[in-house]
Amino acid sequence: MNPNSETAAMTGQATPPAAQAPSSTPHGGFGGMAARSSAAMNPARIAIRNLDFYYGTNKALKGITEWIHSWKKKGWRTAAGQPVKNVELWKRLDELVTTSGHVIDWRWVKGHAGDPGNERADALANKGVDKVLGRATA
Repeated sequence: MNPNSETAAMTGQATPPAAQAPSSTPHGGFGGMAARSSAAMNPARIAIRNLDFYYGTNKALKGITEWIHSWKKKGWRTAAGQPVKNVELWKRLDELVTTSGHVIDWRWVKGHAGDPGNERADALANKGVDKVLGRATA
């Protein structure tokens, strides 16, 4: 992996809190997205402009790339007139996206299909749930 590449994929490496994205497997949020960027490995050394975000759910991907625009126009209501679920998380993500100055490439990967980044994100999400619920982890 080229540590100077702005879109170098991270596999099995810890992501600093500022680069972590909310995960919802299985409890809401954005569907377990994982950000991959070499800048997350050393944010003080690399000024990033391009980010790749990988999602394991089409709903989260469509939410941030398509649906969010109409949600905002409708006062954060869905096409059916219902309140958008996890609206505070969507608002925060929208704020980060629109003010960051980054070029973001939103990508979908099939969940539970052996993609190393997706499997790592799922394992971390489950570990976090176990910790919050006080369950022992291996």
